[in-house]
Amino acid sequence: MAPRSPESPPLAPAGELCAAGGCHCGGVRFEALVPADARLFDCDCSMCARHLFCRVCGVKSFYVPRSNPEGVSVNARCLDAPLAHLLVVPFNGKDWERSVHLVEGLA
Repeated sequence: MAPRSPESPPLAPAGELCAAGGCHCGGVRFEALVPADARLFDCDCSMCARHLFCRVCGVKSFYVPRSNPEGVSVNARCLDAPLAHLLVVPFNGKDWERSVHLVEGLA
């Protein structure tokens, strides 16, 4: 997505939302196109060795999930504005092998 000025509103194609966010210190910023019917997975795992952390504040804003290496997952808690209308699905990341079927194939 092309950079935009902070004053301009996020633009997204029909059926998608433009979400912006970043880490706590502001060192990492991102914008993401999110399908309007996306689900938010609330994972309870602590596996983070391969995730992308801010070098200053340590927050993981987004990462490439092992369940979908062609996609990117965004930490919804790092969004500037919550996507409150999206369905939140609990995900048992502590028992990833039994739970991965919930997220396989999601982009």
